[in-house]
Amino acid sequence: MNASSIFIPRRRAAAPLLAVFFSCVLATAALSSCGALTVSLPSGGEGSLRPIGGPARARRLVGPDESAQYQFDRKCLAEIGPDRSVSVLLEPSVADASFTVSISFLRASDNGSSTTRKEARVHAVAGPLRLSLRFPQDAESDPVVGIALAGTTEAAADGNETPALLIRSAKIEPAWAGWASSDGVVERGFGFAGGDSSYARPRGASSLPIEQGSTLEISFASGPIGGSPARPERARFSAGSSSFSFCRGGSYRTELPSFFLDPAARSCVVLDGVDWVESLRVRYGTALPPADEPILTDPHAALEWPRDRWRRADYEVFSWDRFPSILIFDTADYGVQDRLFKRLAFFVEKKGYTGKLWADADLEGLHAFNAHDYRAESLAAFFEQARVENFALGAEELALRDLLLARGVLKREGSRLVPGDGAVISVSRESTEYLRYLFMAHESLHGIYFVDEGFRAKVSEVYAGMDPRAVSFLEGYFTALETLGYDVTDRYLLENEFMACILQNPVDKVGPYFAENLRERYLRHGGDAKLANYVGGSDGADFVRAARELEGYLFSRWGMAAGRTGMLSLR
Repeated sequence: MNASSIFIPRRRAAAPLLAVFFSCVLATAALSSCGALTVSLPSGGEGSLRPIGGPARARRLVGPDESAQYQFDRKCLAEIGPDRSVSVLLEPSVADASFTVSISFLRASDNGSSTTRKEARVHAVAGPLRLSLRFPQDAESDPVVGIALAGTTEAAADGNETPALLIRSAKIEPAWAGWASSDGVVERGFGFAGGDSSYARPRGASSLPIEQGSTLEISFASGPIGGSPARPERARFSAGSSSFSFCRGGSYRTELPSFFLDPAARSCVVLDGVDWVESLRVRYGTALPPADEPILTDPHAALEWPRDRWRRADYEVFSWDRFPSILIFDTADYGVQDRLFKRLAFFVEKKGYTGKLWADADLEGLHAFNAHDYRAESLAAFFEQARVENFALGAEELALRDLLLARGVLKREGSRLVPGDGAVISVSRESTEYLRYLFMAHESLHGIYFVDEGFRAKVSEVYAGMDPRAVSFLEGYFTALETLGYDVTDRYLLENEFMACILQNPVDKVGPYFAENLRERYLRHGGDAKLANYVGGSDGADFVRAARELEGYLFSRWGMAAGRTGMLSLR
Protein backbone atom coordinates (compact mmCIF):
# COMPACT_ATOMS: atom_id res chain seq x y z
CA MET A 1 0.00 0.00 0.00
CA ASN A 2 1.50 3.38 -0.98
CA ALA A 3 0.69 6.97 -0.05
CA SER A 4 -2.16 7.34 -2.54
CA SER A 5 -3.91 4.16 -1.45
CA ILE A 6 -5.08 5.53 1.91
CA PHE A 7 -8.52 7.06 1.65
CA ILE A 8 -10.44 8.04 4.78
CA PRO A 9 -14.00 9.33 4.27
CA ARG A 10 -14.82 12.61 6.02
CA ARG A 11 -17.23 12.27 8.94
CA ARG A 12 -18.55 14.69 11.48
CA ALA A 13 -17.13 12.82 14.48
CA ALA A 14 -13.50 11.86 15.04
CA ALA A 15 -14.20 8.43 16.56
CA PRO A 16 -15.84 6.91 13.44
CA LEU A 17 -12.98 8.26 11.34
CA LEU A 18 -10.46 6.58 13.56
CA ALA A 19 -12.42 3.34 13.36
CA VAL A 20 -12.42 3.51 9.56
CA PHE A 21 -8.70 4.26 9.53
CA PHE A 22 -7.83 1.41 11.85
CA SER A 23 -9.98 -1.05 9.91
CA CYS A 24 -8.28 -0.02 6.66
CA VAL A 25 -4.78 -0.49 7.96
CA LEU A 26 -5.09 -3.15 10.66
CA ALA A 27 -4.91 -6.06 8.29
CA THR A 28 -1.92 -4.62 6.48
CA ALA A 29 -0.12 -3.79 9.71
CA ALA A 30 -0.77 -7.28 11.05
CA LEU A 31 0.88 -8.90 8.01
CA SER A 32 4.31 -8.05 9.31
CA SER A 33 5.53 -6.92 12.70
CA CYS A 34 9.17 -6.90 11.66
CA GLY A 35 8.84 -3.39 10.22
CA ALA A 36 7.21 -1.90 13.31
CA LEU A 37 9.13 0.95 14.86
CA THR A 38 9.58 0.95 18.60
CA VAL A 39 8.61 4.35 20.04
CA SER A 40 10.12 5.58 23.30
CA LEU A 41 7.46 7.39 25.31
CA PRO A 42 7.99 10.41 27.62
CA SER A 43 5.95 8.79 30.38
CA GLY A 44 8.23 5.75 30.30
CA GLY A 45 7.78 2.49 28.49
CA GLU A 46 7.39 1.94 24.78
CA GLY A 47 4.77 2.07 22.07
CA SER A 48 5.04 1.27 18.38
CA LEU A 49 4.50 2.66 14.91
CA ARG A 50 2.89 -0.06 12.80
CA PRO A 51 3.90 -0.14 9.13
CA ILE A 52 1.48 0.54 6.30
CA GLY A 53 2.84 -0.77 3.00
CA GLY A 54 6.15 -2.13 1.76
CA PRO A 55 8.58 0.78 2.36
CA ALA A 56 7.35 1.10 5.94
CA ARG A 57 7.72 -2.64 6.58
CA ALA A 58 11.18 -2.62 5.01
CA ARG A 59 12.04 0.48 7.06
CA ARG A 60 13.85 2.05 4.13
CA LEU A 61 13.18 4.74 1.56
CA VAL A 62 14.53 4.06 -1.91
CA GLY A 63 13.94 5.84 -5.20
CA PRO A 64 12.20 9.08 -6.08
CA ASP A 65 9.41 10.34 -3.82
CA GLU A 66 8.95 7.03 -2.03
CA SER A 67 6.78 7.22 1.08
CA ALA A 68 6.69 5.13 4.25
CA GLN A 69 3.57 5.46 6.39
CA TYR A 70 3.08 4.29 9.96
CA GLN A 71 0.14 4.05 12.33
CA PHE A 72 0.50 4.94 16.03
CA ASP A 73 -0.62 2.26 18.46
CA ARG A 74 -2.89 3.16 21.39
CA LYS A 75 0.00 3.74 23.78
CA CYS A 76 1.41 6.37 21.44
CA LEU A 77 -1.99 7.98 20.83
CA ALA A 78 -2.35 8.54 24.56
CA GLU A 79 0.89 10.58 24.60
CA ILE A 80 0.03 12.98 21.76
CA GLY A 81 -0.36 16.70 22.49
CA PRO A 82 0.86 20.15 21.35
CA ASP A 83 3.52 20.16 24.08
CA ARG A 84 5.18 17.14 22.46
CA SER A 85 6.94 16.21 19.22
CA VAL A 86 7.53 12.96 17.38
CA SER A 87 11.04 12.31 16.13
CA VAL A 88 12.44 9.64 13.84
CA LEU A 89 16.07 8.54 13.52
CA LEU A 90 17.14 8.11 9.88
CA GLU A 91 20.46 7.07 8.38
CA PRO A 92 21.80 6.66 4.79
CA SER A 93 22.65 3.05 3.99
CA VAL A 94 25.91 3.98 2.24
CA ALA A 95 28.43 6.76 2.53
CA ASP A 96 28.48 9.65 0.05
CA ALA A 97 24.75 9.44 -0.67
CA SER A 98 22.56 12.52 -0.26
CA PHE A 99 18.81 12.67 0.40
CA THR A 100 15.94 15.01 0.95
CA VAL A 101 13.55 13.65 3.56
CA SER A 102 10.30 14.92 5.04
CA ILE A 103 7.95 14.00 7.85
CA SER A 104 4.24 14.81 8.15
CA PHE A 105 1.28 13.64 10.20
CA LEU A 106 -1.50 11.37 9.02
CA ARG A 107 -4.79 12.78 10.29
CA ALA A 108 -8.23 11.26 10.75
CA SER A 109 -9.48 13.62 8.03
CA ASP A 110 -6.69 12.68 5.60
CA ASN A 111 -8.00 12.34 2.04
CA GLY A 112 -4.95 10.50 0.75
CA SER A 113 -3.19 13.62 -0.51
CA SER A 114 -0.09 15.07 1.13
CA THR A 115 -0.74 18.56 -0.24
CA THR A 116 -2.70 19.63 2.84
CA ARG A 117 -0.21 18.29 5.38
CA LYS A 118 2.30 20.39 7.30
CA GLU A 119 5.66 18.92 6.38
CA ALA A 120 9.10 19.25 7.92
CA ARG A 121 11.78 18.75 5.28
CA VAL A 122 15.58 18.45 5.48
CA HIS A 123 17.81 18.68 2.43
CA ALA A 124 21.23 17.18 1.62
CA VAL A 125 21.04 14.52 4.34
CA ALA A 126 24.45 12.86 4.31
CA GLY A 127 24.55 11.11 7.68
CA PRO A 128 22.45 10.14 10.71
CA LEU A 129 19.50 12.50 11.21
CA ARG A 130 16.92 12.82 13.97
CA LEU A 131 13.94 14.58 12.38
CA SER A 132 11.34 16.00 14.76
CA LEU A 133 7.92 17.60 14.21
CA ARG A 134 5.65 19.11 16.85
CA PHE A 135 2.17 17.62 17.16
CA PRO A 136 -0.53 19.99 15.86
CA GLN A 137 -2.69 22.18 18.07
CA ASP A 138 -5.95 20.84 16.65
CA ALA A 139 -5.23 17.17 17.33
CA GLU A 140 -8.42 16.82 19.40
CA SER A 141 -10.73 17.98 16.63
CA ASP A 142 -8.78 16.21 13.89
CA PRO A 143 -6.77 13.43 15.54
CA VAL A 144 -3.29 12.44 14.49
CA VAL A 145 -3.22 8.74 13.67
CA GLY A 146 0.24 8.23 12.19
CA ILE A 147 3.19 9.70 10.32
CA ALA A 148 4.38 9.73 6.74
CA LEU A 149 8.05 9.80 5.77
CA ALA A 150 9.08 10.66 2.21
CA GLY A 151 12.57 10.60 0.73
CA THR A 152 14.27 11.48 -2.53
CA THR A 153 17.83 10.54 -3.49
CA GLU A 154 19.77 13.63 -4.49
CA ALA A 155 23.15 12.02 -5.19
CA ALA A 156 23.97 8.34 -5.48
CA ALA A 157 27.13 6.75 -4.15
CA ASP A 158 29.55 4.90 -6.39
CA GLY A 159 29.19 1.15 -6.46
CA ASN A 160 26.43 -1.37 -7.01
CA GLU A 161 24.38 -0.81 -3.87
CA THR A 162 21.29 1.29 -4.33
CA PRO A 163 21.40 4.00 -1.67
CA ALA A 164 18.52 4.03 0.76
CA LEU A 165 17.51 6.06 3.77
CA LEU A 166 17.10 3.62 6.66
CA ILE A 167 14.40 4.23 9.29
CA ARG A 168 15.96 3.27 12.61
CA SER A 169 13.76 4.27 15.56
CA ALA A 170 11.27 6.83 16.87
CA LYS A 171 10.28 8.60 20.07
CA ILE A 172 7.70 10.99 21.41
CA GLU A 173 9.40 13.74 23.41
CA PRO A 174 8.85 17.22 24.86
CA ALA A 175 8.17 19.62 21.99
CA TRP A 176 11.13 21.49 20.54
CA ALA A 177 12.34 23.17 17.38
CA GLY A 178 15.75 24.19 16.10
CA TRP A 179 19.02 22.57 15.19
CA ALA A 180 21.48 20.60 17.26
CA SER A 181 23.69 17.51 17.23
CA SER A 182 24.33 14.77 19.75
CA ASP A 183 26.69 11.76 19.62
CA GLY A 184 27.30 12.22 15.91
CA VAL A 185 23.59 12.53 15.05
CA VAL A 186 22.33 15.75 13.48
CA GLU A 187 19.02 16.91 14.99
CA ARG A 188 16.51 19.12 13.19
CA GLY A 189 13.27 20.01 14.96
CA PHE A 190 10.23 21.85 13.62
CA GLY A 191 7.24 23.60 15.15
CA PHE A 192 3.56 23.43 14.21
CA ALA A 193 4.11 24.92 10.74
CA GLY A 194 6.86 22.53 9.64
CA GLY A 195 9.36 24.06 7.23
CA ASP A 196 12.64 23.46 5.41
CA SER A 197 16.18 23.10 6.68
CA SER A 198 19.58 22.01 5.51
CA TYR A 199 21.34 19.02 7.04
CA ALA A 200 24.46 21.16 7.44
CA ARG A 201 24.66 23.59 10.33
CA PRO A 202 23.34 27.03 9.28
CA ARG A 203 26.04 29.48 8.22
CA GLY A 204 23.98 32.61 7.66
CA ALA A 205 21.23 34.20 9.73
CA SER A 206 19.10 31.47 11.29
CA SER A 207 15.73 31.66 13.04
CA LEU A 208 13.29 29.46 14.88
CA PRO A 209 9.74 29.93 16.21
CA ILE A 210 9.32 30.92 19.86
CA GLU A 211 6.34 31.54 22.12
CA GLN A 212 5.74 32.63 25.69
CA GLY A 213 6.46 29.81 28.12
CA SER A 214 9.27 28.42 25.99
CA THR A 215 12.99 28.27 26.79
CA LEU A 216 15.92 28.95 24.48
CA GLU A 217 18.76 26.45 24.75
CA ILE A 218 22.01 27.57 23.12
CA SER A 219 25.27 25.65 22.82
CA PHE A 220 28.51 27.33 21.80
CA ALA A 221 31.38 25.61 20.02
CA SER A 222 34.98 25.61 21.20
CA GLY A 223 37.54 27.59 19.24
CA PRO A 224 39.94 30.50 19.47
CA ILE A 225 38.60 33.48 21.42
CA GLY A 226 38.89 36.61 19.31
CA GLY A 227 38.51 40.28 20.05
CA SER A 228 39.74 41.77 23.32
CA PRO A 229 38.47 41.94 26.92
CA ALA A 230 37.02 45.39 26.17
CA ARG A 231 35.61 44.36 22.77
CA PRO A 232 34.90 40.62 22.81
CA GLU A 233 33.41 38.68 19.92
CA ARG A 234 29.68 38.24 20.41
CA ALA A 235 26.86 36.07 19.09
CA ARG A 236 23.91 38.44 18.64
CA PHE A 237 20.25 37.47 18.67
CA SER A 238 16.96 39.28 18.17
CA ALA A 239 13.41 38.34 19.17
CA GLY A 240 10.78 40.88 18.21
CA SER A 241 11.79 44.22 19.71
CA SER A 242 14.25 42.63 22.16
CA SER A 243 17.87 41.71 21.54
CA PHE A 244 20.60 39.94 23.49
CA SER A 245 24.11 38.65 22.96
CA PHE A 246 26.67 36.25 24.40
CA CYS A 247 30.43 36.81 24.43
CA ARG A 248 32.52 34.08 22.87
CA GLY A 249 34.14 31.93 25.52
CA GLY A 250 34.65 28.32 24.48
CA SER A 251 32.32 25.35 24.56
CA TYR A 252 29.33 25.48 26.90
CA ARG A 253 25.53 25.32 27.00
CA THR A 254 23.17 27.92 28.40
CA GLU A 255 19.43 28.54 28.72
CA LEU A 256 17.29 31.69 28.55
CA PRO A 257 13.53 31.65 29.30
CA SER A 258 11.23 33.53 26.93
CA PHE A 259 10.09 35.92 29.69
CA PHE A 260 13.36 37.81 29.12
CA LEU A 261 12.21 38.57 25.56
CA ASP A 262 9.56 40.65 23.84
CA PRO A 263 6.19 39.00 24.70
CA ALA A 264 4.99 39.63 21.14
CA ALA A 265 8.02 37.93 19.55
CA ARG A 266 7.22 34.94 17.34
CA SER A 267 10.76 34.00 16.34
CA CYS A 268 14.34 34.22 17.53
CA VAL A 269 16.98 35.08 14.94
CA VAL A 270 20.76 34.62 15.15
CA LEU A 271 22.17 37.81 13.62
CA ASP A 272 25.93 37.35 14.12
CA GLY A 273 28.23 34.62 15.36
CA VAL A 274 26.24 31.72 13.93
CA ASP A 275 29.47 29.94 12.99
CA TRP A 276 30.22 29.29 16.65
CA VAL A 277 26.63 28.78 17.76
CA GLU A 278 26.78 25.00 17.73
CA SER A 279 23.10 24.41 18.44
CA LEU A 280 19.99 26.51 18.94
CA ARG A 281 16.84 24.92 20.29
CA VAL A 282 13.59 26.20 21.72
CA ARG A 283 11.78 23.93 24.16
CA TYR A 284 8.04 24.57 24.27
CA GLY A 285 5.82 24.50 27.32
CA THR A 286 8.83 23.85 29.52
CA ALA A 287 8.24 24.51 33.20
CA LEU A 288 11.15 25.54 35.38
CA PRO A 289 12.75 22.67 37.27
CA PRO A 290 11.50 21.79 40.77
CA ALA A 291 12.40 24.25 43.54
CA ASP A 292 15.10 21.95 44.90
CA GLU A 293 16.90 21.79 41.53
CA PRO A 294 19.06 24.76 40.42
CA ILE A 295 18.23 26.62 37.20
CA LEU A 296 21.04 26.52 34.62
CA THR A 297 21.82 30.08 33.50
CA ASP A 298 24.36 32.88 33.09
CA PRO A 299 25.25 34.99 36.18
CA HIS A 300 23.86 38.12 34.49
CA ALA A 301 20.55 36.35 33.86
CA ALA A 302 20.48 35.35 37.54
CA LEU A 303 20.90 39.02 38.49
CA GLU A 304 18.10 40.10 36.14
CA TRP A 305 15.78 37.17 36.88
CA PRO A 306 12.30 38.61 37.60
CA ARG A 307 11.50 38.22 41.28
CA ASP A 308 7.97 37.08 40.46
CA ARG A 309 9.54 34.16 38.56
CA TRP A 310 11.33 32.84 41.65
CA ARG A 311 10.09 29.42 42.69
CA ARG A 312 10.14 30.31 46.39
CA ALA A 313 9.75 33.63 48.20
CA ASP A 314 13.01 33.83 50.19
CA TYR A 315 15.68 32.90 47.63
CA GLU A 316 16.35 31.39 44.23
CA VAL A 317 19.13 28.95 43.30
CA PHE A 318 20.93 28.83 39.95
CA SER A 319 23.64 26.67 38.43
CA TRP A 320 26.32 28.65 36.58
CA ASP A 321 26.16 27.60 32.92
CA ARG A 322 29.95 27.81 32.45
CA PHE A 323 30.63 25.86 35.66
CA PRO A 324 27.47 23.91 36.54
CA SER A 325 28.96 22.66 39.82
CA ILE A 326 29.02 26.27 41.12
CA LEU A 327 25.66 27.17 42.66
CA ILE A 328 24.45 30.78 42.78
CA PHE A 329 22.08 31.89 45.55
CA ASP A 330 20.13 35.13 45.16
CA THR A 331 18.39 36.01 48.42
CA ALA A 332 15.43 38.28 49.10
CA ASP A 333 17.41 40.25 51.71
CA TYR A 334 20.45 40.13 53.95
CA GLY A 335 18.46 38.39 56.68
CA VAL A 336 17.80 35.37 54.48
CA GLN A 337 21.41 35.39 53.34
CA ASP A 338 22.61 35.44 56.97
CA ARG A 339 20.44 32.46 57.86
CA LEU A 340 22.06 30.53 55.03
CA PHE A 341 25.68 31.65 55.33
CA LYS A 342 26.51 33.79 58.40
CA ARG A 343 27.68 30.94 60.67
CA LEU A 344 29.59 29.50 57.71
CA ALA A 345 31.31 32.85 57.08
CA PHE A 346 32.71 33.02 60.62
CA PHE A 347 33.69 29.35 60.56
CA VAL A 348 35.64 29.72 57.30
CA GLU A 349 37.00 33.27 57.02
CA LYS A 350 36.67 35.56 60.08
CA LYS A 351 39.86 36.18 62.08
CA GLY A 352 39.49 34.86 65.61
CA TYR A 353 36.43 32.78 64.76
CA THR A 354 37.60 30.23 62.17
CA GLY A 355 37.23 26.52 62.77
CA LYS A 356 34.51 26.81 65.42
CA LEU A 357 30.74 26.55 65.21
CA TRP A 358 29.25 29.60 66.91
CA ALA A 359 25.76 29.78 68.38
CA ASP A 360 23.37 32.41 67.07
CA ALA A 361 23.71 34.30 70.35
CA ASP A 362 27.51 34.49 69.91
CA LEU A 363 27.12 36.08 66.49
CA GLU A 364 24.32 38.46 67.44
CA GLY A 365 25.11 41.97 66.19
CA LEU A 366 28.18 40.85 64.22
CA HIS A 367 28.37 41.41 60.47
CA ALA A 368 29.21 38.58 58.12
CA PHE A 369 29.27 39.67 54.45
CA ASN A 370 26.82 41.15 51.96
CA ALA A 371 27.90 38.48 49.46
CA HIS A 372 29.44 35.05 49.98
CA ASP A 373 31.62 32.33 48.42
CA TYR A 374 32.63 28.89 49.71
CA ARG A 375 34.47 25.99 48.09
CA ALA A 376 33.53 22.34 48.54
CA GLU A 377 36.32 21.70 51.06
CA SER A 378 35.14 24.50 53.38
CA LEU A 379 31.51 23.44 53.07
CA ALA A 380 32.40 19.84 53.90
CA ALA A 381 34.45 20.90 56.93
CA PHE A 382 31.57 23.01 58.26
CA PHE A 383 28.82 20.42 57.85
CA GLU A 384 31.01 17.51 58.98
CA GLN A 385 31.91 19.35 62.17
CA ALA A 386 28.23 20.08 62.78
CA ARG A 387 27.52 16.36 62.33
CA VAL A 388 30.31 15.28 64.70
CA GLU A 389 29.32 17.81 67.37
CA ASN A 390 25.60 17.20 66.84
CA PHE A 391 25.35 20.96 66.46
CA ALA A 392 21.82 22.28 65.84
CA LEU A 393 21.88 24.07 62.49
CA GLY A 394 19.09 26.30 61.23
CA ALA A 395 16.45 25.22 58.73
CA GLU A 396 18.10 27.15 55.88
CA GLU A 397 21.50 25.63 56.66
CA LEU A 398 20.01 22.14 56.61
CA ALA A 399 18.33 22.87 53.29
CA LEU A 400 21.69 24.11 51.96
CA ARG A 401 23.39 20.91 53.12
CA ASP A 402 20.77 18.73 51.43
CA LEU A 403 21.07 20.65 48.16
CA LEU A 404 24.86 20.38 48.21
CA LEU A 405 24.58 16.63 48.69
CA ALA A 406 22.05 16.33 45.87
CA ARG A 407 24.33 18.28 43.50
CA GLY A 408 27.55 16.48 44.43
CA VAL A 409 29.25 19.48 46.02
CA LEU A 410 29.22 17.36 49.18
CA LYS A 411 29.45 13.58 49.30
CA ARG A 412 28.94 10.91 51.93
CA GLU A 413 31.61 8.39 52.82
CA GLY A 414 29.81 6.20 55.30
CA SER A 415 28.48 8.65 57.87
CA ARG A 416 31.10 11.31 57.05
CA LEU A 417 30.54 14.34 54.85
CA VAL A 418 33.44 14.96 52.46
CA PRO A 419 34.06 17.47 49.66
CA GLY A 420 32.75 16.75 46.18
CA ASP A 421 33.10 19.14 43.24
CA GLY A 422 32.01 22.75 43.04
CA ALA A 423 31.26 25.73 45.22
CA VAL A 424 28.55 28.14 46.38
CA ILE A 425 28.33 31.90 45.82
CA SER A 426 25.62 34.32 46.92
CA VAL A 427 24.33 37.86 46.38
CA SER A 428 21.20 39.57 47.69
CA ARG A 429 18.33 41.65 46.31
CA GLU A 430 18.85 44.05 49.20
CA SER A 431 22.01 45.32 47.47
CA THR A 432 21.68 48.09 44.88
CA GLU A 433 21.88 47.13 41.21
CA TYR A 434 25.42 48.52 40.90
CA LEU A 435 26.57 46.54 43.94
CA ARG A 436 24.79 43.39 42.76
CA TYR A 437 26.81 43.39 39.54
CA LEU A 438 30.01 44.22 41.46
CA PHE A 439 29.36 41.49 44.03
CA MET A 440 28.47 38.96 41.34
CA ALA A 441 31.75 39.65 39.54
CA HIS A 442 33.68 39.39 42.83
CA GLU A 443 32.02 36.20 44.05
CA SER A 444 32.03 34.41 40.71
CA LEU A 445 35.76 35.17 40.39
CA HIS A 446 36.14 33.28 43.65
CA GLY A 447 34.14 30.46 42.09
CA ILE A 448 36.57 30.24 39.17
CA TYR A 449 39.48 30.29 41.62
CA PHE A 450 37.94 27.34 43.44
CA VAL A 451 37.53 25.15 40.34
CA ASP A 452 40.37 26.23 38.01
CA GLU A 453 43.77 25.02 39.20
CA GLY A 454 45.57 26.90 36.41
CA PHE A 455 43.98 30.16 37.55
CA ARG A 456 45.07 29.54 41.14
CA ALA A 457 48.64 28.98 39.96
CA LYS A 458 48.55 32.19 37.93
CA VAL A 459 47.24 34.15 40.92
CA SER A 460 50.06 32.78 43.13
CA GLU A 461 52.62 33.75 40.50
CA VAL A 462 51.28 37.31 40.21
CA TYR A 463 50.93 37.71 43.97
CA ALA A 464 54.54 36.60 44.55
CA GLY A 465 55.71 39.26 42.10
CA MET A 466 53.93 42.14 43.87
CA ASP A 467 55.85 44.93 45.60
CA PRO A 468 55.94 44.07 49.35
CA ARG A 469 54.51 47.50 50.18
CA ALA A 470 51.43 46.85 48.05
CA VAL A 471 50.97 43.45 49.70
CA SER A 472 51.28 44.96 53.19
CA PHE A 473 48.75 47.64 52.29
CA LEU A 474 46.23 45.05 51.11
CA GLU A 475 46.73 42.78 54.12
CA GLY A 476 46.27 45.77 56.41
CA TYR A 477 43.11 46.74 54.57
CA PHE A 478 41.70 43.21 54.89
CA THR A 479 42.19 43.21 58.68
CA ALA A 480 41.46 46.88 59.50
CA LEU A 481 37.88 46.85 58.26
CA GLU A 482 35.48 45.06 60.60
CA THR A 483 33.19 44.29 57.67
CA LEU A 484 36.00 42.13 56.26
CA GLY A 485 38.15 40.82 59.11
CA TYR A 486 39.84 38.18 56.99
CA ASP A 487 42.24 35.69 58.51
CA VAL A 488 45.34 36.81 56.58
CA THR A 489 47.37 33.87 57.95
CA ASP A 490 45.38 31.73 55.50
CA ARG A 491 47.44 32.09 52.29
CA TYR A 492 44.77 30.46 50.14
CA LEU A 493 42.17 32.94 51.41
CA LEU A 494 44.56 35.89 51.10
CA GLU A 495 45.49 35.21 47.48
CA ASN A 496 41.87 34.47 46.60
CA GLU A 497 40.69 37.80 48.05
CA PHE A 498 43.60 39.68 46.46
CA MET A 499 42.56 38.34 43.05
CA ALA A 500 38.86 39.13 43.41
CA CYS A 501 39.55 42.59 44.82
CA ILE A 502 41.63 43.67 41.82
CA LEU A 503 39.47 41.95 39.16
CA GLN A 504 35.98 42.93 40.34
CA ASN A 505 36.23 46.21 38.35
CA PRO A 506 37.32 46.86 34.75
CA VAL A 507 41.08 47.42 34.50
CA ASP A 508 40.73 51.17 33.82
CA LYS A 509 39.03 51.55 37.22
CA VAL A 510 41.53 49.53 39.23
CA GLY A 511 44.04 52.35 39.76
CA PRO A 512 41.54 54.91 41.10
CA TYR A 513 39.82 52.22 43.18
CA PHE A 514 43.02 51.39 45.10
CA ALA A 515 44.68 54.81 45.09
CA GLU A 516 41.54 56.68 46.17
CA ASN A 517 38.69 54.53 47.51
CA LEU A 518 40.62 51.82 49.36
CA ARG A 519 43.34 54.25 50.46
CA GLU A 520 40.75 56.54 52.07
CA ARG A 521 39.02 53.67 53.87
CA TYR A 522 42.36 52.24 54.97
CA LEU A 523 43.43 55.52 56.57
CA ARG A 524 40.02 56.07 58.14
CA HIS A 525 40.38 52.73 59.95
CA GLY A 526 43.86 53.46 61.28
CA GLY A 527 46.00 52.13 58.45
CA ASP A 528 49.72 52.86 58.02
CA ALA A 529 50.12 56.30 56.37
CA LYS A 530 53.40 55.36 54.61
CA LEU A 531 51.78 52.39 52.91
CA ALA A 532 48.74 54.46 52.00
CA ASN A 533 50.94 57.19 50.52
CA TYR A 534 52.88 54.62 48.50
CA VAL A 535 49.71 53.27 46.90
CA GLY A 536 48.29 56.76 46.36
CA GLY A 537 51.53 58.15 44.97
CA SER A 538 51.89 55.31 42.46
CA ASP A 539 48.23 55.56 41.41
CA GLY A 540 47.80 51.91 42.38
CA ALA A 541 50.21 50.85 39.62
CA ASP A 542 51.07 47.50 41.27
CA PHE A 543 47.41 46.49 41.31
CA VAL A 544 46.81 47.70 37.75
CA ARG A 545 49.68 45.55 36.45
CA ALA A 546 48.38 42.54 38.38
CA ALA A 547 44.86 43.09 37.04
CA ARG A 548 46.07 43.21 33.43
CA GLU A 549 48.08 40.02 33.83
CA LEU A 550 45.25 38.10 35.47
CA GLU A 551 42.70 39.42 32.99
CA GLY A 552 44.89 38.05 30.21
CA TYR A 553 44.49 34.57 31.66
CA LEU A 554 40.73 34.95 32.17
CA PHE A 555 40.13 36.20 28.65
CA SER A 556 42.29 33.66 26.82
CA ARG A 557 40.94 30.76 28.90
CA TRP A 558 37.29 31.69 29.46
CA GLY A 559 36.51 34.80 27.37
CA MET A 560 35.95 36.81 30.56
CA ALA A 561 37.29 40.22 31.56
CA ALA A 562 37.99 42.18 34.72
CA GLY A 563 34.59 43.26 36.04
CA ARG A 564 32.71 40.78 33.79
CA THR A 565 32.31 37.09 34.42
CA GLY A 566 28.86 36.76 32.84
CA MET A 567 28.68 36.29 29.06
CA LEU A 568 25.10 37.49 28.55
CA SER A 569 24.11 41.06 27.72
CA LEU A 570 20.38 41.86 27.70
CA ARG A 571 20.88 45.49 26.69
